[in-house]
Amino acid sequence: MPGNVRQVVAANGNQVAVLGKIDIVVTVGSTKFTQTVHVLDQLHHTLILGFDFMKNQGAFINFDDLTLEMNKPKMIIGSISIKAGLVRTIKAVTIPKRSEINIPVSVSRQTHDSTVLLEPLESYCPALKNLVVAKCLVNVQNGKACLRLLNPTHSDIQLKPHKEIAKVSQVNIDDIYPLDDNTKHISAVSTTNIKQKDTDLHFDLSNSCLTSDEKSELSNFLQKNRSAFATSLNELGCTHLYKHNIETVPGARPVRLNPYRQPPNVRDEQDRQVQELQESGIIEPSSSSWAFPVVMCFKRSGGSMRMAIDYRKLNSLCLPQSFPLPPHGECL
Repeated sequence: MPGNVRQVVAANGNQVAVLGKIDIVVTVGSTKFTQTVHVLDQLHHTLILGFDFMKNQGAFINFDDLTLEMNKPKMIIGSISIKAGLVRTIKAVTIPKRSEINIPVSVSRQTHDSTVLLEPLESYCPALKNLVVAKCLVNVQNGKACLRLLNPTHSDIQLKPHKEIAKVSQVNIDDIYPLDDNTKHISAVSTTNIKQKDTDLHFDLSNSCLTSDEKSELSNFLQKNRSAFATSLNELGCTHLYKHNIETVPGARPVRLNPYRQPPNVRDEQDRQVQELQESGIIEPSSSSWAFPVVMCFKRSGGSMRMAIDYRKLNSLCLPQSFPLPPHGECL
């Protein structure tokens, strides 16, 4: 049903849209309660019961024994467990200036393979006055974990071994949710793009004038240098030592040309080649303001199609390039 509240503000300050409201039955133990709740968009928790529910059902927090009680009828529906520990440095560590670093730490009072929350100390610590301790959700392995520190100053900061730098508290893993739905997960492994450079190549040396021993020696030499040969697009290498730049004339505006119309069979072959180039890491999706159409050319031998790009408009805007050659005598 439509509600009178359009949006709410979350604890992190974000505004969350309210889709409506509904009456539901909440079961706690053996007791059932009827409560009107608001339906929120993209809420990570299944249900959040607030102060209105506690007030309607006469619930209160007993700080003497750290329990949450309800008077209708009187029952204890939950207890608050506080089991905090300390986080200490394992050895002396130096945090470089204007740097962020992960350091190994020891975690006290926590069991092996437990999920805990590491937080900054509440009390003032002179050794940490210029450091920022991040809140980290970690797994404890044999009493050890990892903590992230930030040094925003212009000087290195040193921490002594066994120095208390954070506190630790237990968390319920059922209450852990990702911040968004864009978290990357590995759900499958594909071997389509695996480079098969370890397979042997078969060189036809039958028409060569080499002797049998020379053919064997040459074949072994070529197989040892298998990585220098590519049998498919996904085996082509690349270099990051040089980045190509296209210099255009001053004041040149981006050129955006519409794709050329292609017959269905040509368009299918074009899509296949584009997909192959993308899977091989030769091209990648782009949102550039420059766009040029693809041209499919038929090869004379075999009748297969080769993909080309119509860069004539771009070439007309490029600066002419020339590189003087040194004297021949200095090259010899």
